[in-house]
Amino acid sequence: MTLPLLLLILLLFTGLLIFAANFSALETALFVLREKDLLHDDVLPRSEKSKKLLLNTSTTLQEAMLLGSISNLTLTATALYLILHPLTEAGFQPWISTLVILSASLIIVEILPRTCALRAPSTVARFTLPLLGISQRFFLPAIRPLLGFSRSIAARLTPPRSRPPNLLSTDELVTFIDMKEEQGSIDKQEAGLLHHVTNLHRLAAHDLMTPRVDLPLMTHDAEDQEAAATLESARHPFVAVYDRKQDGVSDLINIQQWKLKGRPQWRSVSQPPIFVPESIPLIRVWTDCLQSDPAAVAVIVDEFGSFQGLLTHKNVVNYILSKTAPTSDTQPNIQSIGANRYLINGQARLDEIEHELDVNFDEDDLDTIGGLATSLFGGPPKPGQQITYKGIEIKIKRTNRSRVQQVELQLPPAPDHR
Repeated sequence: MTLPLLLLILLLFTGLLIFAANFSALETALFVLREKDLLHDDVLPRSEKSKKLLLNTSTTLQEAMLLGSISNLTLTATALYLILHPLTEAGFQPWISTLVILSASLIIVEILPRTCALRAPSTVARFTLPLLGISQRFFLPAIRPLLGFSRSIAARLTPPRSRPPNLLSTDELVTFIDMKEEQGSIDKQEAGLLHHVTNLHRLAAHDLMTPRVDLPLMTHDAEDQEAAATLESARHPFVAVYDRKQDGVSDLINIQQWKLKGRPQWRSVSQPPIFVPESIPLIRVWTDCLQSDPAAVAVIVDEFGSFQGLLTHKNVVNYILSKTAPTSDTQPNIQSIGANRYLINGQARLDEIEHELDVNFDEDDLDTIGGLATSLFGGPPKPGQQITYKGIEIKIKRTNRSRVQQVELQLPPAPDHR
């Protein structure tokens, strides 16, 4: 056997070891995460694609198991070829070669990855999901028929009582709502309400929170008179008590409860904060923290634990109701002010703007137009500053400290098809 061919086979064998170990670790991590409360374990990766894979655990687990099985089969065939040809030709006993390669493969592919996944499932999931995403792009179209066949066999072998209910996906539910609206079964307002309820599954905790810059803050060592003045003038239902030593929120004060109890010393009515990562799905925060208590509140933190804002029961309810029954003084997120010119609320989501204005920002790591503007300028912009991005002129209209409150978009003219 020539040296280049031997090197190629060894390179293939090494690559298969990495692939098989990756999918072995991912399988175990997904199994563990399915049994744990994701809300209290910051497992969601920053990449939108990886986040979607992790949230769709059942499908991702099936694909990881199938790709892992294929990797193991290919790895076994390659190992047999190495044992029977290059190693035997080099004078090694086949049974010794088999024992060494089998032991090494077992440790590298099974024992080490699965042990790591059991100890740190969230970290392992974040590191192994990108390779699954790449594998989907190249290999999934070829193995999709096999995946469908295995699912159909599993469905036939599963007893009827053990089968999960056939739930509609979010896209199927949206289509169903549109169909019912066209048939006249529900009116436009009811359809809008249902659409925004289903849209909750696409939002993260930070999408509806009240940002830190808009919240009343109070230091934990504030004098009673100063604290009372802060609580009395607060416009938000909650005041966050900030501890400089801990560099974070130590307590929360419900303003309504403080007033109803006769405005006592603030520590007697304070409540401990519930910390929630900003990337956690909104529907999960609603179900686990906010749904059962109208006075509930969650403290939103970033990946480094820094305070980002507050999310309340009222935030979620107002989001749903404001879309279908807006008050007279509510300004829409997108306002047309001329030919291809629009005033946009700084907190308007990029996907909403893309849908309404038929544009494409193609930004997976940013959610709002204000965040995009801040990223493009390399820091908090000032009113009047302009920048062009993908042919769209973005002009800053209003800011509040480091937060972009309103921008103006000038879209390029539509192409002339005459």
